[in-house]
This record gives sequence, structure tokens and C-alpha cells, in this order.
Amino acid sequence: MKKMRWTAQSARTTNTVSAPEVYTGFLSKGQESPLRNFVVTPHSRICYLLALLLLWTVPLCLCGCRKAAPVTGPDFQAASKRSCTLRIHAPAAFAEGWKSGANGAFGAADTLDIFAYNPDNGYRIDSYSRITCADEIQLTLTTGPKRLVVLSGLDTKRLHYADIVSMENLRQVCGRLEDENSEHPLLSGMADIDAGVNPRATITLEPLLSRIRVRSLAANFTGCSYEGAVVDSVRIYLTNVSTSCSVLERDSIRARQFVNYGRWSETDVQGFASPKMLCDTVDGRLSASPRPLETCLYCYPNQNPDEAAGSPFTRLVIECRINGERFYYPINIGRGSWKASDVAEGVARNKSYDFSISLRHLGSRDPDTVVELVSAGIFLKVEDWEEKEDKYENF
Repeated sequence: MKKMRWTAQSARTTNTVSAPEVYTGFLSKGQESPLRNFVVTPHSRICYLLALLLLWTVPLCLCGCRKAAPVTGPDFQAASKRSCTLRIHAPAAFAEGWKSGANGAFGAADTLDIFAYNPDNGYRIDSYSRITCADEIQLTLTTGPKRLVVLSGLDTKRLHYADIVSMENLRQVCGRLEDENSEHPLLSGMADIDAGVNPRATITLEPLLSRIRVRSLAANFTGCSYEGAVVDSVRIYLTNVSTSCSVLERDSIRARQFVNYGRWSETDVQGFASPKMLCDTVDGRLSASPRPLETCLYCYPNQNPDEAAGSPFTRLVIECRINGERFYYPINIGRGSWKASDVAEGVARNKSYDFSISLRHLGSRDPDTVVELVSAGIFLKVEDWEEKEDKYENF
């Protein structure tokens, strides 16, 4: 069978997008879905094999083999339907380009992928739509309660029907850190809607990423034997960085695969679309006076409860030379002494960890040995990326 390029028609106005095409029916053997930028876990691959055995009994499809009228299954056609209004709220950090029509605020395709799941049927998929971004969208859904999942920022990888046939399967789908771009990251959001009683809902899209920002850096060795030491060759980077994150998880997110395990590795980040998300350099020398910085690094959540072999904590590392000798200041992000009182342990999703750091003593010789609190004076602020109220913790 000749492989066809997937396309979809969508209408776009200044603020509202009309009802998009809804793809239901059967998935042709060997046909790929239009979804992209994901890795699929072994669990979902098993589900895919099971789904192949059921293809001729499942009345649902993601897309047709050619650009034509929407392919719809008999169940969807026969069911009562209603037009619903979905409002999309995007974080301020990403919404500016989207609302101005610029390409990139919602990913390179400037589209949203919307999945409607039926809670009365084990949260199995009811319909799928790909639409042009807008702050208000008109959807046609079958009547009754639905759980809506919206994804934005999809790229080149493809999913099969089995990966999205239920919410449980979709939960096994993960974004890949190597494909992320901090300017238009992968976003996701969920909301409930009742297409029969209250056909309106608002979904807030949030990035899977978290931001680690260093606002200022100093080396204040006043009163120490090495007061006045030359501090230069400064690098700031992340280690023990999780490489994947479920598109549906929001809390207590476990990390299982890592790059920069225990130290910085150029080899680990060679295939990254944006390797600078994990590392930055500081020119010149540090002094006792704080130097303003705007170093922004990005990583996936890591809320593993305990640190063990194969399950390390994500760390922010300050690397520098002091009088020609190499030292490291590794900091466990969101852990122990470096944790804001009202934020969950570890690196949480969609948080900004803002550090102001003053090095006060010699650091570690090992980039994976966490420095004691006395070695660095740290001012930490943790907040949602678009949260207005500041939360401060002094250490």
C-alpha cells in the first residue's frame, strides 16, 4: 500500500477556530497516526500488538489514507453530538508568539492535538482532532461527559492507534528531552467537559520541563586563608538529568533514564536539539560582589523519593578553577536544605527554581559529591513559570 502523507483541514480566524475534522473509524494495517515527538514504552508496544488483533472490531481511527472527507465510524456517526467550546490558556512565557500568529509558541506546527476520552467506557478514546492554535476552539463531541487531553509542540516521531486508545495507554507515552526546545516546549493539559449539560471547558497548557535559573553568582572568601583567590573558568550545568516524562503525569514524577550521570558528558548531549538547555559558561573571573546572570537551564522532573544506584537526584553544578585547581559545587535541586518549604520534594514539573549563589568555601573535587550548606550561600525562589506571587526561601 502506498504510504500517504497525513493532512487535515482546519479553519482559522482571529480568535476562534471552527469545528475541526474528527477522525474515527478503522485504522488501516501499517498506517501511521499523525502524532509526533514521542517515545513509546514497551508497555504500549504490547498494547499495539493486541490492538492489531482487534482492528476489525474497534470502530475508531485516527486518520484516513488520503485527504478527503473525514473517515468516521458507525458508532460516532449514529451517536448524538453537540458543539462544545474549549478555551485554551497558555503560559505567558509561550503565549505571546501564538497570539500574534508567530510560528513556534505552540511548536513548529502551530497546532494542537485534542483527545476526547469517555469516562463511561474506561476512559477509552471517543474522538481525536488536530486543529490550528487559537484561544477559543469549537469542537463537535458525542453527548455525555468526556475527559479532554490537549497536547502541543509535537514534532517528528509517530504514534500508533494502540498508544492513544485509552488514557492509560497515553500515560505510557513520553516526551523526549533530546527533542525539546525551551522556546516552544512540549505542553499538555487536561479538563473535564459534559457535552450534554455544560459544553464549555478551559484547559491550561503546562510544559513538561522545569527551569533552573541562576540569577547571580559570587565567590566571597572573606576571612578564609584563600581570600583573594582567582576564581575563573566557570561553568554551570545539570547532572543526573531525566530524559523522558509522561505527557499526562503532573505530580510525584519518577525519573528512570538519565544523561550526564554523575558528571557533565559531551557525548550524552550530542544528539540534543538544544544542548545549551543543560549547560552555560560564565566569562572572566568571579569576585565577592555578585555578578548578575541570566543562566536558564531546563530539565524534566525528577521526584524519586530516595537516591540510590540508578536513581540519582538531579543536581545543579557550579564548576570553576580556584587558583588553577578544579572544584565543583553540586546542589541537589529541590532537596533537603535546598528545598522551598511549600514545594514538593525534588524537581517538580512546570516550576522555576531561581538561585542566587555566593561561593564561600572550597567546593568538592567530585562533581557528584553534594556540597554542604556552609560551602555556598544560596538564595532560592521557587514558583510556577507564570505565577505572580513570589515565594522566597533564604538559606
